[in-house]
Amino acid sequence: MNSKVRCLMRYIEKVGHQELVDYILANNFASAQDVSAVNIQTRAELIYLVLTGAATSGKLLLFDFEWSILPIEQIKITCVSARDEKQFTYGF
Repeated sequence: MNSKVRCLMRYIEKVGHQELVDYILANNFASAQDVSAVNIQTRAELIYLVLTGAATSGKLLLFDFEWSILPIEQIKITCVSARDEKQFTYGF
């Protein structure tokens, strides 16, 4: 499994997925049916694929991950579009 997907999976376990899904829907990266999934791993993979696709198509200028486990677990997922910058954080 990709480390970025594991990072997303861990973020979803700690914080939840709703903020990520709301960001995806607000920026029209995917439809609500596209991002609905049953379990955490599948949801993390879907979110990763949608955001990677948005970065590849130019809708996102930057899609970056920072994940450190020691000494304190910290997760920062950064999405930068032409309109705004959004950071999803845990542990900061």
